[in-house]
Amino acid sequence: MTPHAYRCALVLLSLALASCASSPPRLSGDTVRLTLAQQVLDPGALRNAGSVAGIDGPAAREALLRYQRSFQEPAPAAATLLGGAAK
Repeated sequence: MTPHAYRCALVLLSLALASCASSPPRLSGDTVRLTLAQQVLDPGALRNAGSVAGIDGPAAREALLRYQRSFQEPAPAAATLLGGAAK
């Protein structure tokens, strides 16, 4: 056999052996799904038709309005003492 034939045989043998090698398992997002599942407080909440623990509607509405108004009205200036002089 010629050196060229040996090289071709070696290349074909290495390709054949490489095709038999097992590939690593594909995780395909397992880490992301695990992280998301670890952040869920109550996985069975979907099946719970009871009321949600929290504040009532009027109190929630007032808190939301107060939050929105905080961006419209400037914050009151705090009294500062400069050099020990107060008015």
